[in-house]
Amino acid sequence: FNVGIIDNAVADLIPNRTVNLSIFNPTGGAQLGAQSSAVLTIHDDELSSFGAFAFSQAAYSVVETNTIASIVVNRSGGSINDVTVDFATSGGTAAPGTNYLSLVQTLTFTNGQTSTNVFVPIIYDPGINGDKTVNLILSNPTGGAALGSPSNAVLTIADAEFSPGVLTFVTNLFSVSENTTNATITVIRTNGFTGLVSVDYGVSNVTAMAGVDYGANVFGTLVFSNNVFVQSFTVPIIDNLTQEGNRLFEVRLFNATNAALGLTNATVRIVDNEAPAGAIDATFVTGAGANGDVFALDLNTNGFIYIGGDFTAFNNVGRTNVARLSVGGVLDTAYSPDAITRAGTNATV
Repeated sequence: FNVGIIDNAVADLIPNRTVNLSIFNPTGGAQLGAQSSAVLTIHDDELSSFGAFAFSQAAYSVVETNTIASIVVNRSGGSINDVTVDFATSGGTAAPGTNYLSLVQTLTFTNGQTSTNVFVPIIYDPGINGDKTVNLILSNPTGGAALGSPSNAVLTIADAEFSPGVLTFVTNLFSVSENTTNATITVIRTNGFTGLVSVDYGVSNVTAMAGVDYGANVFGTLVFSNNVFVQSFTVPIIDNLTQEGNRLFEVRLFNATNAALGLTNATVRIVDNEAPAGAIDATFVTGAGANGDVFALDLNTNGFIYIGGDFTAFNNVGRTNVARLSVGGVLDTAYSPDAITRAGTNATV
């Protein structure tokens, strides 16, 4: 016999409905058998209106030096009403508290929302420990939604020391004095030290000129062996004995093999060591000086400066007609002239 089904075109909170069926009252001498009742299940074809939860992919990965792993949970097939689903981390080879922080969270999708992110905290575990895994689980959908596929996923926490790494300059600006023989340029290997990797380097002009301010034809290859994380190369610096200010040239990294590149360009500043003509001697002490006219100066072979004139003090210290100064212009208070002859406004030293 047939049972008429009515499509109510409504997404029911109870997605599937049941109808009890039974046969009874046989006639003509017939009897009822063992299966005299049954259940008819009517599946709601509007279930998709609420949607189904699933991870965006079955496998995720993150390097352990990152602070979080971002996990995407999608709601597909419908987005009517507010619905929820539980998210949890569980099991795997990673240790909670050592490689990551355990997370149990109820995700709420509002009406019309189709996606959300879950952030799993990652803990950096120094040393070569290998990759670790964490199981991710969706469960307990509510509000008429269902679980889709995949509702289970695996997060791999990649060991930062168990990868080839990233080759990068240690800074974007190196500085070296012009009278230094070489500029040392340092390249480091981060986020992994596994295996043999290499990178080419070269030098180019900015305001400095190759062959004039620094050595020409500087290029080569840096090779990092397994577990080696720092290398360097040198650029000869030429002291041209000319006052011309600071000059710049650029160093570059390129053609990395078995590794990624980080900071590939850096500037080297050559600091000019020739002071400009007529520069002020900042070490000279001016002070108050003599309180009268100075008529005579003598630079002695002992390095002192002797002055004579019509004064009674120097730098506010009593000195009659004669004083002795150091090369820096500082009054020598230990000096006392043996004889001073004064005639009018002239003093003889």
